[in-house]
Amino acid sequence: YSKETIKMTTRTFKILLFRFILILLLFIPYLLFGQTSKQAIFGKVTDLKSGEELIGVSVSNTTKTKGLVTNHEGNFSIELDVPVKVLVSYIGYETQVFTVDKNTHFPILIQLKERENQLTEVIVKTSKAAISHTTYAGSMRINPKELRFIPTAAGEQDPMQALSLLPGIKKGSGGGEGFFVRGGSPDQNLILLDEAPVYNPNHLLGFFSLFQPEAIQDMVVYKGGVPAQYGGRLSSVMRLQMKEGNFTHWETEAGLGLLSSRVFLNGPIFKNKVSLSFGMRRSYLDQLFKVVGNNLPYHFTDLNLKLALKVGKHGKLSYTQYYGNDILKLNNAPNETKEIVDFGTKLLNKVSSLQYQHLFPSTQLNIVLSRSNFQYWVDARFGNGLFGLESKIADWQFKADINQSISTRMSLRSGIEFTNHHFEPNRTRILGEFNTVLKTIPSTKFNSNEGAVFTQFDHQVDGKLSYSAGLRLSSALGKDFVYANPEARWQLNYNFNTRNTIKLFYGRMFQYMHLVSGSSGVMPTDIWFPVSSQIKPQSAHQFSFSFEHKPRTGPLSYVVEPYFKLLDNLTEYREGAQILLNSEIEKELLQGKGRAYGLELLIKKDEGRLKGWVGYTLSYTERKFVGLNQGNWFYARYDRRHDISLTSCYEINSSFTFSGSFTLSSGMRVTPIVGRYAIPSGSYNEIISIPIYGDRNSLVLSPLHRVDLNLTYKHTFKKRIRTEWSVGAFNVYNRTQAFKLRMQTESNGDLQFKQVGLYGFIPSFSCNIQF
Repeated sequence: YSKETIKMTTRTFKILLFRFILILLLFIPYLLFGQTSKQAIFGKVTDLKSGEELIGVSVSNTTKTKGLVTNHEGNFSIELDVPVKVLVSYIGYETQVFTVDKNTHFPILIQLKERENQLTEVIVKTSKAAISHTTYAGSMRINPKELRFIPTAAGEQDPMQALSLLPGIKKGSGGGEGFFVRGGSPDQNLILLDEAPVYNPNHLLGFFSLFQPEAIQDMVVYKGGVPAQYGGRLSSVMRLQMKEGNFTHWETEAGLGLLSSRVFLNGPIFKNKVSLSFGMRRSYLDQLFKVVGNNLPYHFTDLNLKLALKVGKHGKLSYTQYYGNDILKLNNAPNETKEIVDFGTKLLNKVSSLQYQHLFPSTQLNIVLSRSNFQYWVDARFGNGLFGLESKIADWQFKADINQSISTRMSLRSGIEFTNHHFEPNRTRILGEFNTVLKTIPSTKFNSNEGAVFTQFDHQVDGKLSYSAGLRLSSALGKDFVYANPEARWQLNYNFNTRNTIKLFYGRMFQYMHLVSGSSGVMPTDIWFPVSSQIKPQSAHQFSFSFEHKPRTGPLSYVVEPYFKLLDNLTEYREGAQILLNSEIEKELLQGKGRAYGLELLIKKDEGRLKGWVGYTLSYTERKFVGLNQGNWFYARYDRRHDISLTSCYEINSSFTFSGSFTLSSGMRVTPIVGRYAIPSGSYNEIISIPIYGDRNSLVLSPLHRVDLNLTYKHTFKKRIRTEWSVGAFNVYNRTQAFKLRMQTESNGDLQFKQVGLYGFIPSFSCNIQF
């Protein structure tokens, strides 16, 4: 590195170190005030039958004046005056009460027994909620088990697919698109699988996500109030936790669907010491199309593995591995010119993580080492010629944090994070006949490093008021650049009573990589690209407000959440950019600013036979680039003014469940062709027609709406073998979901614009067996 870069890095580090020490000094009065002589009560809550940790369990004194919930590892730590009776309760499980005194040994292992909920025609008992809000504004916990009856494409239950039914989160209408959260682009969502980043969460056709539903234990989504321990993205954090396996006995679940089959098993390798969970899924679209006489040689594969080892009484070591690929291979017989034409594409996802957790009195230590790899290949062969395109991103990441309960009302979480990125954004391979007109471009490799230190202070002032103050100091370092930025996170919660709560959040976020896209879906022109001396990091200010209301009577609850975001240094291709065969992509990029604001409404019903929710989002998403749209503001292509979803599940009896969903949203935005002008060709023997485009993304396609239905029958054989049979339909009335506009010439010479869409009516059938 140059002397100037080293000097700038040293100066920046000193400034950030000073700010970090200043923040810690601000916390010292709280730390000193919070020290008490109370007994630290800590332990773990697990399922009695399987030995798996239970998340979100309420642990409190019997008067419920002081309490908390277990974290995503099932651990809890609380300080109380002893002796004391501790109440442990969890929806769907029998409540336990036990006494703690000075002679109690820690950690305490609490094993809850699942309550038998027998449904009759008269008595209906409450089950766990499919969706529950956390203490952070705009964040929700998803229970995968309770989402399995929601109708989805081809009958494949998937927690990621269910996200699109929630306000503020929308999946694109084109195949393979990602998620758009509160006006952000797909690359602005941080998706973590056992704390390892996942760069492409979807399979090629967009029907499925990478995550096998049986393998997922828990899922939390942060749309607004993002804690300081998460960073590197602007819009959201989606954290998924895999099942670590049953420590007492083996369990197996298998499923046969219309488009794929899967199997999942978990159990002890050494009882109460080492557990294993393993899942595998494979689609067979290629085989189904062969049966009906057509050719669609596409399939995908998922492999999930997790090993968990209990280390002593207080620690646990776990290893997670995910492998998935998508393969499409078109091979045509020799054509009239006796040439063979091949086209193929392959997407590869590999994610692995090694985690260690240790529980000390009032403190939990977490250490994670992870590896992420995403790449794709596109090959086209004609005769003896080959044209290939490749792109790759690979990460190594290390994270460590300490979560400490300072007192009954205060906690402090601090840690560090380091990531090494390796990018190969646009590599081409050209062989044979193509060499006469094209040349192979060697792979352009980029390396960058991200680092961060963070601290988050949570304080429950009294029974009504609480707040969180967080600071994350993030940085990025490359060959010719260094960036360092403070990221403040602040939230205030106020409970007027048990029925009304407000939450205020402000967050500052930075993102040190870009996904530049020239189309509406994840296509070969979409390239992950790092920041550089010319391409600056993305940034955002986010403000959100949440009001939660639970009426005195009735089963409904309401959540209203307005939000506002200011974004800077967003990235787009310039007009007429040369994407392929270009080793200097950086010169084809523009940076601009954006803003997003809207209002979200969620009405839930979690009790009784009929459960479900209604979600509505009113949103605006705008962009401004000097080199685009004459420098004027324009709506982003995924701007959706209105979005409504209605999801319900009705338990007819103990065997039959009927569910349905209805979605309606404003159409996708496209740039229209408003005219054409003619010019003579270079040889003056023909006329060339040049399109004239209107304002960028000024045309809205037809609204998107559809109805999905599903009927499930459950039956148990010999008290051990449980079966579920499901039949349903995706897009019942067969409405095409338009995502782009195509112009074509009619027989009379007139030009016609037609909307192009995907996904008509799709029937579904699946059979699941558990034993």
